Amino acid sequence: LTQCPAFPKTLNSVLEYINIVLTFLFMVEMLLKMLGLGLFDYFEDRFNQFDFFVVTASIIELSITGVGTGNGGSNLSALRGMRLFRLFKLARSWNSMRKILQTP
Repeated sequence: LTQCPAFPKTLNSVLEYINIVLTFLFMVEMLLKMLGLGLFDYFEDRFNQFDFFVVTASIIELSITGVGTGNGGSNLSALRGMRLFRLFKLARSWNSMRKILQTP
C-alpha cells in the first residue's frame, strides 16, 4: 500500500494495526488448538494444516516488514497475498461456504 503516493498515511497505519491484531489472534487460536488437540491430532486435519501455513506466512511477513525499512517493496508481495487466505480461514465456520469449498 505504501507504493501508492496518494494513499493516506493514517489509513495505512490503521490497516497495518488491524493486520497485526488479526495475526496475533490467529496465532493464539492456533497455539490453543495445538495445546488442546496435541500436535499429532492438530496436523491430521487439513484445515489446521492450512491455518498453520497462513499464520506462519503472516508471522514471517510481519517480522520481515518490522525488521526492514517498512515499505517491503515487491519482495513481500507474495507474503502479503497470504492475507487473502484468511478469508478461507474465516469461512471455515460458515456452513454454506464450507460446502462450496468442499465440492469436487
